[in-house]
Amino acid sequence: MAGKHGPVGQERNGVVWWIIYLVCFIAGIYWMYMMWKEIAEFTKKDINPIVKVILMFIPIVNLYIMYTLCKEINEMEAMAGIPEGDRLNPIVNFILMCIYGIGLIFAQNHMNAVWKKA
Repeated sequence: MAGKHGPVGQERNGVVWWIIYLVCFIAGIYWMYMMWKEIAEFTKKDINPIVKVILMFIPIVNLYIMYTLCKEINEMEAMAGIPEGDRLNPIVNFILMCIYGIGLIFAQNHMNAVWKKA
């Protein structure tokens, strides 16, 4: 439908969209916390998942944290006996993480493979 100045957009409830954003944001933070916690427990490394999640909010540092996440998952796969060709490539996956977070899907899938193998 056209208004006086051009096409008219759809009215939306701002509170509903804010709640959806907040819920997804909190779920994302929890997901990252759980990934780091599981890595720490599986590898028996002294990794503080809370610190890792907090560091995700610091520009540039968050890139390093995402890269180390990929490296840790690759090490977990090696520990679980997954062949090198089937492991997560930290560099390629880091690049995918920088593209709308797509790499997180692959990271989780590779962690799932470790759980199946272990």
